Amino acid sequence: MNKYLLDLLFSIFFFVSNLELAKAQFASEEKLTMFGSRLTSPIEMEVKVVDKKYLINAINKSYYPYEFQIKFDLFENLSPRLFEEHKTLHPGKNNLFSLSVVNLDNSPHFSFSTKYTMRVPGNSPDLSFLYLIPTGNGKTVTLTTSNENGNLVYLANHFKMNMNDTVFSARKGMATALPDEKIEIDRVAEEPSLEILHNDGTIAMYLGLVQDINNLKLGQIVDPCQPLGRIGLSKVLIFNDYAFQDSVNLKKMDIFYIDYDEQLIPCKNTLGKKTFFPEIIIKKEMTKKEIKKYNKGDFY
Repeated sequence: MNKYLLDLLFSIFFFVSNLELAKAQFASEEKLTMFGSRLTSPIEMEVKVVDKKYLINAINKSYYPYEFQIKFDLFENLSPRLFEEHKTLHPGKNNLFSLSVVNLDNSPHFSFSTKYTMRVPGNSPDLSFLYLIPTGNGKTVTLTTSNENGNLVYLANHFKMNMNDTVFSARKGMATALPDEKIEIDRVAEEPSLEILHNDGTIAMYLGLVQDINNLKLGQIVDPCQPLGRIGLSKVLIFNDYAFQDSVNLKKMDIFYIDYDEQLIPCKNTLGKKTFFPEIIIKKEMTKKEIKKYNKGDFY
C-alpha cells in the first residue's frame, strides 16, 4: 500500500473519529445533592479553670469551618461582660474567651447556649477555574459509557483508566475525607471517597481509588498534580466538584479543563484529547514559597 493511500485512509479515519466525538451524547446529571454523612456533634465545648480564670474553648471535630454563635443566659461576677458572640470555628481547638473573676470573695456564675452551622470558606465558587484532568499528564482521555433506551451515552468526568494507574490532584486543597477512613466524618459521598476542600469553598470528590492513598492524612494540604493514589478494580475514576447552596444542599459544578491552546473546555470536549499540565495552572494557587520549592524540583 503506497504512502498516499495510507495518508488518505488516516485522514478519513481521523475525520470519522472526530465526527463521532462531535455527535457523542452525554448523560444528564443530577445537580443537587446532600452530604452522604455528617458528624452528629461536630462542636464540643470545653471550660477550664486556670489561675482563677475561666477559659472557654470550642473544639471543631470536622475538617470544615463552622459558623458559631454563643449566647450567655447567665453571667455574674465575671469580666469582660458577654452577651452574644459570633465566631468562625476552624478545624481543631478554638480559643474563645478568657474570663476573670471580678470579686474573688464571691463565686462566679454563668451558663450559655450555642448554635452552629457549616460555613463555606471563600467568597464564592470560581466558576471559570481551570482544573487539571486527574488521569495524568500526556494521557489520552477516554470516558465510560452507558446504555440509555438503546442509545450509547458518555458519562462526563467518568474517566476510563487501567487498574493501578496513578490519579493526580486536579487542584490545591485540604483533604477532608479518605477512602479508608473508618471514623465518623463529614463526607459528601456515601461510598468510600477522597474529598478535597478548595479555597473557594468547592469540594472535589474522587471515587474509584484504592485504599493506599500515598499516606495522605485528614487535614493535609494537597497540591495540584500531586499523586493521590491508584485506580482499583473498577478501572474508572469518577471526578466531581460541588459547591454549597446552603448549609445542607450542595450543587454539582460544571468542571472546565485546559487544553494545549490554554483554552477553557468542558469535559465533553476532552474526549480523545491528550491531557495537559501547564505550569501556569499548577502554580496558580501556590504561595511564593511553594513556587520557589516547586521550581527546585523537590515540591512533592
